[in-house]
Amino acid sequence: MNRFTIEETNLLSIYHEGSKAQLTENINAALPYMDADMRELAKRALSKVDALTEEEFAELTIYAAGVMALYDCLYDFEKVKLHIVQPRRDHISTWELTTEELADWMENVVKPAAKEAWNGDGEQQAGDWCKFCKAKAQCAAHAAKMKAINERYQRMCGMILTDQQIAELLPELPGLIDWAKEVQEFALDQALKGTHYEGYKVVEGTSRRKITDESKASEALQNAGFGFNQIMTKPKLQTITALEKLVGKNELVEIIGEYIEKPQGKPALVPVSDKRPEFGSVANDFKDGID
Repeated sequence: MNRFTIEETNLLSIYHEGSKAQLTENINAALPYMDADMRELAKRALSKVDALTEEEFAELTIYAAGVMALYDCLYDFEKVKLHIVQPRRDHISTWELTTEELADWMENVVKPAAKEAWNGDGEQQAGDWCKFCKAKAQCAAHAAKMKAINERYQRMCGMILTDQQIAELLPELPGLIDWAKEVQEFALDQALKGTHYEGYKVVEGTSRRKITDESKASEALQNAGFGFNQIMTKPKLQTITALEKLVGKNELVEIIGEYIEKPQGKPALVPVSDKRPEFGSVANDFKDGID
């Protein structure tokens, strides 16, 4: 567990100047001038700081600025203590900075970056931080990153990937799969709202028939002469397919047709070559799917 001790927190507060990189640089520069005990303390604190990603470091500092802005009229803050608690990773980190350092970072780092993002300026940088971004499916930078990964493997020599090439590819797959799913879900959502994608159409997806009242269906089958052990797979009725083989398709419909239901399939965006018919009015056909 990477929780900072009071001594480590105090040390970090002395050398902190707004960024993780600057904090690390300041402490490393001071190491040669520390005595043995202080040097050991500093190295231990640095190892914990190093475990934090830039996003964790920056995100937490923004939260701290928000709290300070909310309660600044009630309390005279001098320092802010920051905590990251990640139970699933068994990770707790704590550090401290002055209100002046926090205000300076917000004014000179966060605000300019936020203004650029709001105006659509600056350079898009795709990375692990895109995981929860709502614009990921439409992001050109993220698409370019995925395309670059694909092109890299297209340039590989040989007809079959080597074990080493597969090993290099494996870490990339979760990101590729997640991004592809995001794009598909976004495109389907937009198609349901009326957007037309060249070469694609919305159709009704597959659905499975179900028996709405197993008790009454069981009673009807037994009244038709089928034994309990024939129609049951403890503790339920056999599947509709199995019952059709036992009874016959037409006969099963005659006996328990009123208890068989086939729900509307979920909408699916498919190539126009798909044999399923396209719905004339997508918005009306899939009202429930749009909500």
